[in-house]
Amino acid sequence: PAPARAGAARGTEAGPLRLREALIVAGLLTAVSLAVSVAQRQFGDAGLMASVALSALADAQSSVPALGALHASGSIDTGSVLLGVLLAVGVNSLTRSATAFVAGGRRYGWHLMGSLATSSAAAALAAWALR
Repeated sequence: PAPARAGAARGTEAGPLRLREALIVAGLLTAVSLAVSVAQRQFGDAGLMASVALSALADAQSSVPALGALHASGSIDTGSVLLGVLLAVGVNSLTRSATAFVAGGRRYGWHLMGSLATSSAAAALAAWALR
């Protein structure tokens, strides 16, 4: 067998499933869920949205499970969930756009920003239709 395949079979870094990275992601999601929940309890909707926006700087999806859990428990209404998801997508799109400009230059930055703006607008339209 090829060296890369042999390494993958033994579970080294070349394999598609890496336990370390999976544990990091699980830890991140748990921490964000806890932070969003605590912020909502301590500071109400303003704390909830602030924690969603802060977590979205790194990952748009990390706060969505927390929003869903708060909604399921009756702590927040559907409008707050929709606003939180849109906020997370918007903030993360800005972060990604800034990264694209820095890492890929103006042409790449504008191209990616246009794509993200289009998808964010589609998400806002869908949220408006669901309200």
